[in-house]
Amino acid sequence: PAAKANTDQKAQRPPSIQLNQYYTDANRIPAYAVGSVEEATRSNIVVNHPNVRQLHPQRPATRGEVAAIVYQAMANRGYVQPLDTL
Repeated sequence: PAAKANTDQKAQRPPSIQLNQYYTDANRIPAYAVGSVEEATRSNIVVNHPNVRQLHPQRPATRGEVAAIVYQAMANRGYVQPLDTL
């Protein structure tokens, strides 16, 4: 039964993404944050302007970036329309 539960958990988990395919500075993401950044990227919550290929994970977020991330999180839940990211 324990092995089946472990297999069920793996089946429910979305596939991992390779952050270095999305962000040129992925190697600067702290190890503790990689899973959260993967999930936020997969959910289209990450907002990185003007260059979508650079995350700047060591730089503090601006008020505008935080507002955009909160908005995208709300859009992910269906509360508002998502921002056009193209």
